[in-house]
Amino acid sequence: MKFDDLLAQYLYENKTLQLQGIGTLKLDNSVSIPLPQDKQIYYPIEGLHFTFNPKEQTSEELVIFLVKKLGKIIPLVRSDLESYLSNIKQFINIGKPYTIEGVGTLQINNHGTYEFSPGNFLPGKEELSPHRDNPENLHRQSLRKTETARSMSIILTIAAIVLIVAGIIWGIYFLMNRNNATLQEITADTSNTAMAPDTLATVVMKPTNLLPGSDSAYHNFKLIFDITKSRERIASRSILLTNSNFKFAIDTIQKADTPRYRMFVPRTLRFTDTTKAKDTLRIFFNRQIVLEKLP
Repeated sequence: MKFDDLLAQYLYENKTLQLQGIGTLKLDNSVSIPLPQDKQIYYPIEGLHFTFNPKEQTSEELVIFLVKKLGKIIPLVRSDLESYLSNIKQFINIGKPYTIEGVGTLQINNHGTYEFSPGNFLPGKEELSPHRDNPENLHRQSLRKTETARSMSIILTIAAIVLIVAGIIWGIYFLMNRNNATLQEITADTSNTAMAPDTLATVVMKPTNLLPGSDSAYHNFKLIFDITKSRERIASRSILLTNSNFKFAIDTIQKADTPRYRMFVPRTLRFTDTTKAKDTLRIFFNRQIVLEKLP
């Protein structure tokens, strides 16, 4: 069913029809409404008046009426109606009269004002009349263009999401490969120093002072990358690092009568090599590394 038919139905049921940017049509109560069985009979319109008002707004009652007739949601009906009325105004403004079937004809005069000529009443029918080169067809074309634009927007959005996801996956793959290379460097020469993380085997040691200086001799160090009170954290991180073939060890220290668990990489280094070792671990774990020299 076209908007024309619906507008005619609404006018004859409610006696008033407000059209945005066009004006108001009012029907006298004395006008006789045909019976449904007489729907093929044309009736002359009397007592129909039009007031031009370019600032007129469509009534909410008309929108609700169209929602019930079309079975669409209010925002969509409102958008379609605004587009339809806009096309009517464009059609009239180029000098072509537009006929609302069953109501009458709108046209523009030499003063730029809309005029209305009553026509014949034809009750709304389910069958559509032949296509006319008027805003009704322009409205349908506009809807088709809108649907096409929406489809293209959805396709472009999906394509963008696919590209973003692909970029994220590539980034993760790159970082994993880089981290694996870092792990191999970190764990070199430490295969015999790791403790079993699942048992949380610990060695109680007294912490020593940090490096006072440097020399060319080799010394044993702990590169501490995590300190926590939580056994659960230690357990979960141990599983993760073990699955990554990362070699590490765990010990505990007492602080304020509370044990602190420390995860570290034991290394034998010269003082001059400690900075590089700390930087390598710092980049991998993204945190500061504490260096401790063993006695």
